[in-house]
Amino acid sequence: MLLTVALAREYVMKTVCPHCHEQVPFDPGLTGTLAPCPVCRNFFKMPTVEANRELMKKERHSPNIDSPSQTATVPPRQLATTSPAPTITPRYRVLRCVAGFQRFLAVLVAVGCIVGIILVAGSAMPEQIKQRDILILTVCFVLAPVVLWSTAGIISLFIDIERNTRAMNQTLAELRDRLKGP
Repeated sequence: MLLTVALAREYVMKTVCPHCHEQVPFDPGLTGTLAPCPVCRNFFKMPTVEANRELMKKERHSPNIDSPSQTATVPPRQLATTSPAPTITPRYRVLRCVAGFQRFLAVLVAVGCIVGIILVAGSAMPEQIKQRDILILTVCFVLAPVVLWSTAGIISLFIDIERNTRAMNQTLAELRDRLKGP
């Protein structure tokens, strides 16, 4: 355990965030990758060891890159955090209305079938016709609402997939712009 902690401390370096100009720790294994600053959360490309030495000299910080650092590494949760989710304007309002109407219709059909079954069961019709009508209403009670609710769910699913795709494209475009840098 102590050896692991000593080895982990040996491989931690400090660099300067180009956005907030704060000194931040990073793992040399991350050189050349895009990572967020733990202070300002802006992404920047981690420098190589040599480039970091020059950067730290320019910034007039006093790094001791060759010896083990006493600072802790950035926790994995901080590396995984990104900027807030992009604002996506809703689309396909008509399809959303259709999905909502189908859900409403599914409930209405189910209630109508229940009422129909109760009315047929209490009517003075011949027994064979009554059984046939109750069977038809029961099948309608089961199938029609399930089909309507399912198609509404599929419509909503495709709308959500499209919205998530647009959000991902917007996020990737922002990351690409940040990677190009100032």
